[in-house]
Amino acid sequence: MAAVAARFAYDKSGSILACADGAEVLVYDGSDEHPLWRASAPSAVVAIATTPGEVLALDDGGRLSRWAAESGGAMGAPLALGPGAARDLAVARDGTAVALVGDRADVVAHGARARSIAAPGGRSVALTDDGARVGILVEGALVIAEVATGAERARVSLDRAASAVAWCVRGFFVVAAGTRVLRVPPDGSEAATLVDAGARVRQVSASADGGILALLGEDDVKVALLPSKEIVGRFGYERPLEAVAFGPDVWLGVGLDRGDANRINLVSGACHRTDPHEGRARTTWTLSITLDTEKIRQSRATANPSAAAVQQKLADKQAQKQTAPASTTSSPATTPATSATKQPQPKQPEPAPPATGASSAPVFIALGVIAVIAVAVALWLLLG
Repeated sequence: MAAVAARFAYDKSGSILACADGAEVLVYDGSDEHPLWRASAPSAVVAIATTPGEVLALDDGGRLSRWAAESGGAMGAPLALGPGAARDLAVARDGTAVALVGDRADVVAHGARARSIAAPGGRSVALTDDGARVGILVEGALVIAEVATGAERARVSLDRAASAVAWCVRGFFVVAAGTRVLRVPPDGSEAATLVDAGARVRQVSASADGGILALLGEDDVKVALLPSKEIVGRFGYERPLEAVAFGPDVWLGVGLDRGDANRINLVSGACHRTDPHEGRARTTWTLSITLDTEKIRQSRATANPSAAAVQQKLADKQAQKQTAPASTTSSPATTPATSATKQPQPKQPEPAPPATGASSAPVFIALGVIAVIAVAVALWLLLG
């Protein structure tokens, strides 16, 4: 089964959305979807990834380009990783990247290739949040290796239909395999089914706290809750889909062809679209939405901790394994060691039709009317 490389990225901090159209990289503000900057890769972009500080693009010539996330300034010359076909790209919070090129998974740190991991037949790649381990999807298996050394730690047999892998902050890899999404622990334990979507899943993304999965199909995106495994939403498109990616909290990004994207709040149902960059035509598309916002809201309130809380719990468990019980003094209120997981919430505009990108209606007129009424009442009381 052919893999689906993600030519769309939505940073977990919510700061930017990044799309690709041919060799062009198109970046938008993550709070209001307005164009921020655009740049060109040396050739057609195969995959895009982001951190709060940079945007990375892997092109079909096996070159990795990097730009500053806010300004779009180039961060050095493109890094040549060839020879071989470029397939996928993943990046960790600290900026460590892994690119699938040829039969290798090339680890890139600080703009330079640090090492290569053998990955014959590699289809898709994902990094743990801390960048310590990488999951490399090959035909019929998920290979889990140490990023620092390249040493293989586990090889988990999978259905040959497996096409994409991602990381879930709750401590496991998620794999799209035919109609199912599988859970694969980083220690190489046996894979288990998380969700059966009933139709082929091409790619999967987990929310910042790991409590929601987005499943990319042929012409739709399904939304599933964890741990209930219930599918609670579907977004149907009459347009080619590139990828799905979660931003902060319940904000889901959907990348489309020709460099467009939707940004959707899964609790309020608000759906927004990117505005075109200067000189690019404004496209339209049809989107049908079926979404049980109440179930998602209840799930968030009762079953799902924040992303920071999940990270802290995992860090505490790791600390308990490495230190004596007497030295473990962590508290649930302690700030996580990985402060990058505490992302700012983006501005959340009012719902707008996805094909128009209309802005939120101002409230200043209403406030002005209230002020006038208040003054009139005061004068009446004084003069009466």
